[in-house]
Amino acid sequence: MKLLKAFVRDRVVDDVIRALEAARLPRHPTEPRRRNINQPKGEEKMKRTLTILTMAFVTLAMAGAMRASSEAVETAEVLELYQQIHSRLADDSIEGVAEAAAAITEEVQPCDCASEEKTVYEALGAAARGMTGSDLATLRGQFKGLSTAMADWVSVVGAETTQLYFCPMAKAYWMQKRSDDGTRNPYYGKSMLKCGDKVEKITE
Repeated sequence: MKLLKAFVRDRVVDDVIRALEAARLPRHPTEPRRRNINQPKGEEKMKRTLTILTMAFVTLAMAGAMRASSEAVETAEVLELYQQIHSRLADDSIEGVAEAAAAITEEVQPCDCASEEKTVYEALGAAARGMTGSDLATLRGQFKGLSTAMADWVSVVGAETTQLYFCPMAKAYWMQKRSDDGTRNPYYGKSMLKCGDKVEKITE
């Protein structure tokens, strides 16, 4: 995903440069651009400028759409990895938890972005790296930090497919897919699977 973002950024620069050069250079390498002798120089210059601006605008718009698409894919991938961890813990299992946490760490490496977004990326990456427990109880404790960081990350990047929950017994939050069939508590698993309430935001 990081390579895709870099590709999009480099593509923008290359396309804008090509657009500028295309508007400035002759149409054919062996034939100089011909100017209509009846057309004032100022009008010809204005048309050339408008061509440059139009091509640059279209290029930037397309790049913006590509960048938004890549970010949407990244968000979906991170949420899916988090949901894998949530599902395992709710099922009283630790299978695949470490691998999913490591994959989140790879996806949310520090970004070249605004200060607020960079902060939540770093916090989520740190929380994912902290999922190092080797037993269910330890991983559930570490999942509290991951869930708080995930909720903060989602509040910045946006994700309408998730719902925030709070467990008063564990005094901890977690996120679930809105499409899930009822509450699935990752902190107590099958012993108290339905313990938890939907909430709108984290409160201190």
